[in-house]
Amino acid sequence: MAALRALLACVRAPLRPWLFCPVQRSFASRAAFEYIITAKKGKSSNVGLIQLNRPKALNALCNGLIAELNQALQAFEEDPAVGAVVLTGGEKAFAAGADIKEMQSHTFQDCYSGGFLSHWDQLTRVKKPIIAAVNGYALGGGCELAMMCDIIYAGEKAQFGQPEILIGTIPGAGGTQRLTRAVGKSLAMEMVLTGDRISAQDAKQAVISTELSGVLRVQDTHCLCLFEIPPRTAEWLRCPRGLKTNSLVSKVFPVETVVEEAIQCAEKIASNSKIVTAMAKESVNAGLGIPQLLEAVLQLLPLDTYVQSPAVVMEPVPSDRKNGLLAPVWTSYQSVLSRAGYEFSLGMVERFAFYERAKKAFAVVATGETALYGNLILKKGVLAPEDLC
Repeated sequence: MAALRALLACVRAPLRPWLFCPVQRSFASRAAFEYIITAKKGKSSNVGLIQLNRPKALNALCNGLIAELNQALQAFEEDPAVGAVVLTGGEKAFAAGADIKEMQSHTFQDCYSGGFLSHWDQLTRVKKPIIAAVNGYALGGGCELAMMCDIIYAGEKAQFGQPEILIGTIPGAGGTQRLTRAVGKSLAMEMVLTGDRISAQDAKQAVISTELSGVLRVQDTHCLCLFEIPPRTAEWLRCPRGLKTNSLVSKVFPVETVVEEAIQCAEKIASNSKIVTAMAKESVNAGLGIPQLLEAVLQLLPLDTYVQSPAVVMEPVPSDRKNGLLAPVWTSYQSVLSRAGYEFSLGMVERFAFYERAKKAFAVVATGETALYGNLILKKGVLAPEDLC
């Protein structure tokens, strides 16, 4: 019997390193995150799923959770197989806000000098689309986290709110700005100043009544211009009163299906060209925060559009449409662009500035076979330099 035990010991010894180490590594990788759970979803495993996992604290956003969230987002951002990300919480709470106990240990000087919220904006820098699948409470920092995402799907029992004023502070992670863009000034003011919550249905049905006047006032660092719009164009662009132009939530689903619906949407997005998807996201975000349609238009010059002026010449290089690479490489006179205040990135205007003595603001936006230019609706094509004088 002793000889048999010795033989078994000799056999097990060389097996132990390769037999048990992989299991240990598997458990180690699973335990790498304390506050979140990650997985790949979709038929092609092209959707990254991140679930906030502090159920006892209703997913309160502590520093550790935010750090892990940033780490997971970076991993999915660098994963070529992943085309979109879904961020969710639990059925009771997406995230009930920042961790108040953790915040109480920080003084104002600590927060100001240490960049207390600097690590919160990693989500906004991710190029891949992010869908928030919200169930339960999305309050305070949780509501702000959802609004940082590109799309919000909500369960029927979801509640959104910015109750910071009830504890003597204000939304500090962009809530005052993003909420106003999403639901309009009046409702945003009510939510921020009272701390009241709104349901998923209310968030979906938020309405902004707007009307485009015949004269658009455009403020710029260089000058103030009046952009005159003829009646027919104004009528085409006018948003009738009561028409829903903005809402906090894209769609509302039953509680048990909202995450799956978000994954299906993410799969659809992930099936498209990743480069073009990133450009489309960047383009939409470039127009955020600008209340008037045409002011948003002025922030972008479209792809595949030729623009010529006495000072600036831009020509898109033919693109590889088969691979979905729609980004043209713009050639220009850098010194003139600098004087004119233009800056280009991937063929898109990050910043639009008028000439100091310009008498007319102009924009060209490709819309199928037509383009909107100043107060004219033109066929898509090359504009003569004198048209832009």
